[in-house]
Amino acid sequence: MDKIDLLTCIPDPLSIEEDVFEFWVTGYTVEHTVENRLKTDITIGSYDRVVVDIDTRDQFQTFELLEGLLKKPQSFRPSPVANVPNGGDNLIQLYYSLDPEVARELVGKGRKITAKFRKDLDSIYEKTGIPLKSVLRQYDNIRRIYREVDEKEGKVAVNIQRYYGLSQSLCQQYAAIIFLLDNRIDVSPRKLPSLRYPALVKCVTVIMSEWGDGVSDMGVDRSFLKELHSLKDRISDAVLQTVFSHVNEVMRVAHPEFPKSLCEYDCIVLEYCSLIPLQYMLYYTLYTIQHY
Repeated sequence: MDKIDLLTCIPDPLSIEEDVFEFWVTGYTVEHTVENRLKTDITIGSYDRVVVDIDTRDQFQTFELLEGLLKKPQSFRPSPVANVPNGGDNLIQLYYSLDPEVARELVGKGRKITAKFRKDLDSIYEKTGIPLKSVLRQYDNIRRIYREVDEKEGKVAVNIQRYYGLSQSLCQQYAAIIFLLDNRIDVSPRKLPSLRYPALVKCVTVIMSEWGDGVSDMGVDRSFLKELHSLKDRISDAVLQTVFSHVNEVMRVAHPEFPKSLCEYDCIVLEYCSLIPLQYMLYYTLYTIQHY
């Protein structure tokens, strides 16, 4: 039997530094990352700048190669090609992280995220100061997850966790964003300037849980919406102001250290949503569910 000579090559696993990965995810340049590593990382502070620059560029190139796997987390875990702590879970959470300012702008105009929407991302970068590369990443992630879970049975947050393995907080955020986009609900900062992103997510989570159509938490009971529109026509600004004044008074008596203006502690009010009447969230919903 003829003998066959084979040449095998067993490379070392890729070594990934999470702090450098975070700079890459945030959209910073190699130069910016090198400057920060030299200033903040005492383990490399004594190295020559050229060495740190080469290492950083190598890391960035590695992240570009791994990005295809990060877009499909089930393929990334566990990764035999990279030496990553926690099986790469931290990298996945970082890659799918959301900046509140960016997420608020992306869902703000009551329209679905399409390929044409990409041309408007420059304005979000200019308004928020978040690097454009990071804005593009968050836009692409939202669009990808939306297409993955759209039309699937079951709760959106559960499906997101099943396919992407994200934390509970991220799953709730993406579920709320997808609900707003799918229903084209206008929650733009222009209409609701005092509604901050954390409060928006909590408000939408309650609506998805309590006002569903019984089939999916992506839909809202249409008969309920008709009643809601009828109620909207009957509620005057004076009535809404009365509700606000009542909630303000309750909060001021219970917590005198809080500021007087309700808009300054939206998040705190929503924490008390089980104790305070639903009018607070109705105030937002009455003005946002416009297309039914």
